[in-house]
This record gives sequence, structure tokens and C-alpha cells, in this order.
Amino acid sequence: MRVLVRIFGALAVAAAAAGCIQTKQDYTLNPGGSGKVVVEATFQAMQINLGNQKPNSETKLKKAVRETLKKSTGVAAWRDVEYKTTDKGKVFFKGTAYFDDLSRVQFKFGGVDIDMLKPTLTQDAQGRMVLALKSKKKGKKGQKRKAPAQLTDDEVAIKVQDQKAKYLQAKPMMTAMLSEMKIEMSFRLPGKVVEVTNLKTTDDGRLKIDFEGAKLLQIMDGLVADDQWMRKMVTSGRDVMGEGPAMDEAMNEKLYGEKGPVRAVIAGNLKPLFDYKAELAAAKKEYEKITKDLGMAPPIPVAPAKGGGLKSLRVGGIRLVYFSDWENRARPFNDKKGYTLSLVGKLPGSVLKVSGGELERAVADTGEDLMPEQKWDRKIHFPQLSRDETTVIFEVGMRLPGRNVKGIKEVAGTLEYLVAGAIKKVDLGMMEFKAGAKGQALNAVVKSVKASRWQKGMQEMELQLECSYDAVKAVKLFDAAGAELKLAGSSRSGGGNRVTFNCSRRDGFPPRGKVVVEIHDKLQKYRIPFCLRNVSLLGKPLE
Repeated sequence: MRVLVRIFGALAVAAAAAGCIQTKQDYTLNPGGSGKVVVEATFQAMQINLGNQKPNSETKLKKAVRETLKKSTGVAAWRDVEYKTTDKGKVFFKGTAYFDDLSRVQFKFGGVDIDMLKPTLTQDAQGRMVLALKSKKKGKKGQKRKAPAQLTDDEVAIKVQDQKAKYLQAKPMMTAMLSEMKIEMSFRLPGKVVEVTNLKTTDDGRLKIDFEGAKLLQIMDGLVADDQWMRKMVTSGRDVMGEGPAMDEAMNEKLYGEKGPVRAVIAGNLKPLFDYKAELAAAKKEYEKITKDLGMAPPIPVAPAKGGGLKSLRVGGIRLVYFSDWENRARPFNDKKGYTLSLVGKLPGSVLKVSGGELERAVADTGEDLMPEQKWDRKIHFPQLSRDETTVIFEVGMRLPGRNVKGIKEVAGTLEYLVAGAIKKVDLGMMEFKAGAKGQALNAVVKSVKASRWQKGMQEMELQLECSYDAVKAVKLFDAAGAELKLAGSSRSGGGNRVTFNCSRRDGFPPRGKVVVEIHDKLQKYRIPFCLRNVSLLGKPLE
């Protein structure tokens, strides 16, 4: 019971943290979408503590700032970062973020995404720059809502009352989340504003917008109390609590004053407002010091391995399965009867991938042979590589030791790893995105472009390449104008010297575009021995 109380208490803390966010963001934009933004935010540090240890205020503060810097995406570098704990125990954060593409920027404070107003910068058919702001949450895009079939007036009334009741039940949590939330955004633009809706012009020429959670909550109260509006939601099939109200132009009128999008069109002679490359270079140098002061400086790169032995090898864990009925699916740990060691090895340098290995000797302290009977079971499957690419974690499976066995005399074998040189970009050239179209390198061919069977509104493309599967780092697609296409998902399959790249897009693929494949150049394969001696069955060294 105490555990449940702590968990629900943690959820309440999360809701309160979301509602306590207040942020100001002052953007300076260049043509093309690069720019900088001065960010101020006051928020409650997320500290869900289910144990007894409580970190001090300085530790909590630095952790909250580290999380903000790590989890805010699309930022190339930060500078002028300052932070403190306010008199009310909240975190105050301020900094200048530099970004290559406004549309990819997403800030996260106190573990909460700020997505009520997501700015994007695009180009219209006339070549004008378009700034737009809208909620990141788009609901069930691509899925057609089915209206309830032939509801009577009484059935509609029942559903309306049911949704009203659910809203009242959720109201305390929504109040905690929205009552104090405030988002203020302003934009300095590199040209003349020729069209604008739902954005105000400041005295110094910026465009500005304010979002207040309390106002949204007040609007929601009014809508839910409106029986006519609720009947319209029910008969259209919309779940007010599940999906919320449509954040459309009508809602914009209630929030910001005009029925229309939050949008500005910039035309004329577009000129950069500042030297992005020069300021970014300076910001990156300052950011290195900031990350170091916060204890998040990136590790010094380790030179690639070139053969040799493991620097160290130890047992990370063990697994003993005394009984397993495989055919009857009575399988402890979902495994066969046997004994498994999870080994942790320090590699002689950084590697691209540990591709496999094989157990060659496994002997108990009694001299008993513990080698698996099947060759497949002697293979090392799915080894894992640490984030810094210098440590490997792998499992070796053995026969179940006999009654008199107290330890392992020796377990040995070999691992196989790959090392690569620099990244090489292979441009497949301009090609059509249709079945049968061919690229100018890697014998690339589009195998298919079709609507997804599993996700409505999604289009999938299958591209076949002739190159080493392990050598492919990334595949990027661009439209005919050179803008990178944003993919909803991607995956690779294959082996040997043939790779199939599968990707999908919500808005479909353009008729033509370019494909660039990033390849690990000069791929080399090494074999490295491993050997561990004299450990107990619990994996501890024997004296």
C-alpha cells in the first residue's frame, strides 16, 4: 500500500511540474531556418524519489540543468547559460541556443515537452518565408474518425453526460498541469512581414505571442458546459477527454483573438540578421566549458582498436536453470536447462561493432567438460557494445554443472569485431522515387513505393543497395530542391554485400529526389581471444 501511495504521489509531482513551467523564448531567425533563441524558463525540478535518499539543492539544480541541455533537441550549441534556485524552490534557467533548423528545435524543461506552440519555418509556392506556430500534438492523423451509427437523442444525451463526468474527474489534474503554465515567444525576422495572423507586433518590430494555460482551462470549462458543442463532439465521434478539443482556427480565435492560423509571411530581400557560423563557433567553445562545469563533458575519444587482447574481463552476472520443459513452454528465464555467464570485457580500443564470437573451452574445477553439445549454442549471439564503444557485454552458455562443481576452472573463446575509418558520403544522384528507378552508385534500385498496409496515410519505400551491411551508417533522402526529407521511420535488413533500406513518410515521397548513403570507409575485421579462469559459480574470483 505504501508503494502505491508513493507511485501516485510521483504522478502528482509530475503533473505539478508540468503546470509550473513559465518560459520566454526570443528567436532571431536567418533565411533558411538557422538562428538563435534566448530562452528563459522557470520550472519545478522533477525529483521522483521512491527511496530514502534526498539529494541536496545544488545537486538537484545541476541535474535539472543537465536534463534540460541533454533532452532539448535540435540545438547545435548553448552559450551564456545561467541558472539558480528561486526563493520558491524552483529552477530558473537562461541560455542562448543556436540551431541549424528551427523546425527541429524542441525544448524540454523539468521532464516536460513545451509543445503547445511549435514554430516551423517553410517556403511557400511564391518563394516567401512562412513562420507558423501550432500544437505539436496532432491527434490521430491519417485515421478517419467514424461517427457513431444512428444515435438517438437519448443516447447522445447519455454520452454527453458521460464525457462531462470524465472531464470533472480529470479537472484537478488538468488544473495542476495548466493553471500556472505560461509560454511567451517572440521572433526577429530577416525580411518584411507582408501577412500576419494571431501574432502581435512589438515596439521594436518583433512578432510576439503569449499562451496561458489558465486561459485554455477557462475555454475548456466553457466548451464542456455548452451542451450544443458537446453534442456536436459526440455525434462527430470525437472523444473530448481522450483527444481534447481540436486545436484548430476556431480555437485560435478563442486563445489569441483571430480565427485563423498562427502565421506570418516574410517577403522581400531576405538578409541574415547575424553571422551564424561565426557565433556558432564561439558558442561551441563556450559550451564545452559549460558541459564540463555541469559534469556532462563528452568523454575523450578512444583510438580505434587494432587487434590485441582484452584489457580486462570479469563476470557481470550469472544465470542457472535447473529445470526447463521446452515443449510444454515451462521455461524459467525463457531458457533451456544450463548455466550462463554474462561477461564484461574491456576492448583494446574503440570499435564499430562486435559482430559475434564463439566459446572454445569451458571446464569446471572438477575437470568436467561444460561445453554445449550443439554448435549453435557455442556461438556468441547478440553481444552488446557500450555507449563509448570500448566495452563489450556478451553471454556464454554452458552445460549445467554437476553436483560436485564449485567453480569454473576456465572459459575461453574468441570475439570478432569491426573497425572503420572515416565516414564517406556516397551520392546516388538525382533519381525518381518509383519502383525500378536506379541510382548512380552502389547499384541502387528502388524496389517499391507503396501505401503502408499497417498505418493509414503512410507511404513506404524500399531501396536496395550493394554494399556491406555493417558499413552503412545512415541513408538520407532529399527532395529535388535539396531539402532533407523527414522520415517517420526507417530500418535496414540484409547481410553480406546487399542491404535493403526501408523507410516511410507521413506525407508521401516526392516524384524525384536525391539519396546520400553514409558509409564507414575501410572496414576491417579482427578476432580477439578471451579467457577467464578460476571463478566460483557465482562469478567471484577464487582464491
